[in-house]
Amino acid sequence: MNIKLCIFDMDGLIFDTEKEYIRQAVKFAKTNNIDITEEQMHSVIGTNNEACVKFYKSHFPNLDFKKIFKTIEEEIMKLSDERKIGVKKGVKELISYLKNENIKLAIASSSQKNKIHKLLKNEELYQYFDFIISGEEVLESKPNPEIFLKTIKHFGLNPCDCIVLEDSYNGIRAAHKAGAIPVMIPDLLIPTDETDKLCFKTLDNLLEVIKLLEEIKNGEYNTI
Repeated sequence: MNIKLCIFDMDGLIFDTEKEYIRQAVKFAKTNNIDITEEQMHSVIGTNNEACVKFYKSHFPNLDFKKIFKTIEEEIMKLSDERKIGVKKGVKELISYLKNENIKLAIASSSQKNKIHKLLKNEELYQYFDFIISGEEVLESKPNPEIFLKTIKHFGLNPCDCIVLEDSYNGIRAAHKAGAIPVMIPDLLIPTDETDKLCFKTLDNLLEVIKLLEEIKNGEYNTI
């Protein structure tokens, strides 16, 4: 194994945004007398806005989708501008390690492009990534592997040389389908029997990814 590219998800992996998204969505629903639970919201973690709309339409046909997305996005951007969106443990250390090892860095997030760029720039992380792709730039959302396949193709690499860091079930499914090396760093969603089978490893935080990459470099894993 020779890792040449590390692909990051963003929400729930780099930034502690998933909790805030769900909190804002439930708050909006209650304000409009709509019953949405956090557990129901978990099923759309890792998907893009289009996939979220499909979910909401099937469960809550009377929702004003444009209004709810606009309200939530505005609140997230406000919190980011105020530097109140937390950066997850180990992000900066892992980025530094990858740069020192000459491993390329990419973000493949289901979020909108302007949001990805804004969050990264507010935390002064934008300049470290060699490639960024958003959910707006693919036809199919995770768990479809399109977003990862496009990222890998951009670098002209084999999927087996690419590690994907994800916190969602849909992200892990997509990484596995792409033929990459899926590693789960759980956030709101706990590992399941399915993710255990699909993942190369499940780790507690991004600091542990450094240890894993060192083990791979030292030949402790010859095959996936």
